[in-house]
Amino acid sequence: MGGVIMKCLLAIAGIFIGDEKIKQYIEKEKEEGKREEILNGTVLLTKHHNRGAVFNWKQENPQGVLITSCIAFGGVLTLLGQSFVKDSHRIYKLGLSVITGGALSNLYDRIKRGYVVDYFIIQKKPWNRVIFNLSDWCIFIGGALTMLGSLMKKEK
Repeated sequence: MGGVIMKCLLAIAGIFIGDEKIKQYIEKEKEEGKREEILNGTVLLTKHHNRGAVFNWKQENPQGVLITSCIAFGGVLTLLGQSFVKDSHRIYKLGLSVITGGALSNLYDRIKRGYVVDYFIIQKKPWNRVIFNLSDWCIFIGGALTMLGSLMKKEK
């Protein structure tokens, strides 16, 4: 079990550090609102300060969003801890780890900056109306992995 815990911790750290490095670059090098095409125009790189939750929801109440984010992060950490005690499927653990890494990065932003740095737009409907960051995608993908892992039988 120690190897699985280490892999999960590495996933969390890798997501957090990777996204934080990108956010630092965006904050330093990009002007808010300007857009730059990358990956043959399939992705737009930009800088956006999101003071609300997903889709800027509740942006007028950043303190409430921060409190809600802390509670949600605590819930995910609790589930991750329980997944090791219950010896859940490794896909379930991986999913929760990926969610944790993404949630930690966005929570760190809210605490450190007062907003989350979002920086890319996918030029394909329906995604072209939303500005994301790596952590957002990790939370989304981690959720899918967690659901899949919860349906799978535990490994012996």
